[in-house]
Amino acid sequence: MVTIRQASESTRDRNPNLPCRDSRSAVLHTSPGFRNQIDVFTGQHRLLRTDILEDVGESISTMVDRGQIKGGFVRGAGLLTLEELLWDGEGRLATNGASTYKLPSWPEMPEAFRVNFLKGAAESGVAFGSKAAGESPLMLVISVREAILELDSPCTPERIFFALRKARATSSAPAAVSAGVGQS
Repeated sequence: MVTIRQASESTRDRNPNLPCRDSRSAVLHTSPGFRNQIDVFTGQHRLLRTDILEDVGESISTMVDRGQIKGGFVRGAGLLTLEELLWDGEGRLATNGASTYKLPSWPEMPEAFRVNFLKGAAESGVAFGSKAAGESPLMLVISVREAILELDSPCTPERIFFALRKARATSSAPAAVSAGVGQS
């Protein structure tokens, strides 16, 4: 369970006619669950399933909130598992275009992606009892990265591949066994 305190400018300060007292802060609760798969020969990883229970308070639009939650989660997955900034010898960004910089796309979406909302969680004193939807899923991806391997971010397939290769080289077990392949 992740608890995040959200602070913002008061909604009432911007529009005193809104039916709320104050929206300077709201407490969000989010609970993730996921299944991850790693190809030990290539370092490729795949989110097979993701389940998120999100506290959005009283949702104004469940379709928009689901989109924000899924988008925040996939954006976070990109930051921590795909997107690697590299600079050349003169200090210029070498990964500055779509051909050199991997952004999350449809194949990086979990095969099964379920988002549910916490019931009875309306926040008193804020606009319509609603809360933020996209920020906390962005942070949930830290648990996905930690489940892959203990590597520096981003946990790219290349880094996974070389970490597994190093582990096999330092292991006392034969490479085929440590890679999960049975011997005949």
